Amino acid sequence: PPATQAVAAFLAAVLACARADAALAAGQPAPSGAVALDPGDERLAAAATGVRSALAVVASGAVWVLTAWDQGAVATLLSALGCARAATMGHVIPLAIMTELSFLLATGPAFVVIEVLLPHASGFAMFALLVGPMLFLFAFMMAHRKTMLAGYMGALLLLQAGTLQNRMVYDPVAFLNIVLAALFAVVVAFLLWALVAPDTPRKHRLRFVRATRRAMQAPIGAPRFESAVGGALVRLARELKPNRSGDQATFETALALLGAGRELGARARPAPTLEAVRAAMAGCARALDRRV
Repeated sequence: PPATQAVAAFLAAVLACARADAALAAGQPAPSGAVALDPGDERLAAAATGVRSALAVVASGAVWVLTAWDQGAVATLLSALGCARAATMGHVIPLAIMTELSFLLATGPAFVVIEVLLPHASGFAMFALLVGPMLFLFAFMMAHRKTMLAGYMGALLLLQAGTLQNRMVYDPVAFLNIVLAALFAVVVAFLLWALVAPDTPRKHRLRFVRATRRAMQAPIGAPRFESAVGGALVRLARELKPNRSGDQATFETALALLGAGRELGARARPAPTLEAVRAAMAGCARALDRRV
């Protein structure tokens, strides 16, 4: 009977979820039959990131040339890298604020190690004794989700500002110049992300709608549809916030769209039913498109 089949499908889905969760907790590969999420093909977003990085090189390079700043090369390199790195991390505004705070907080300990202690050190053993604890501290911070960014940026500042050599000399001006270059690079990257094709909630929803429509154009099969729409939903969920107006409704609509497509591909249905489900899915996509 249909009711029995529905219950059996539900229990099978719960069992698959339990197996996947156990494999994830144990650090094992996904169970056989698991659907691989499609990473997507956002060429416009990639092109915008490339444009931002190129503009970062132009803007920082212009400041470098016009001011004859001896650390202009560092600022130019870090600003271009910051624009590209932000594309993989998301949430650019909190990222920029946390990066600036991490650089400022790491400046004091890095100054003590690089400018005060290392000039008086001799031999590799003393060097390792002074630098090792700082690196292990940053590595420990990177192992935890809440302090991962602070640890990463602190280690980056320590190694970039240290310019570690066989013989270290006390040069606070050069150290502060590198710190200023790092802070300047973060500001440039943030401004370019805010001014050049900024990522907005509407853009993230439109990307999900485009991915869904591409998946609906081809004949719907459960694994293929789940891979395309599931990957798009994961990318959309990264940018949603529960406390932001409309985000919860957006996520529920996208989840319903994924579930409808999965159900449509998993069961054989009459042609009128298929067309009705397709029309309902198209309506969900239009509802997501209208949300801003």
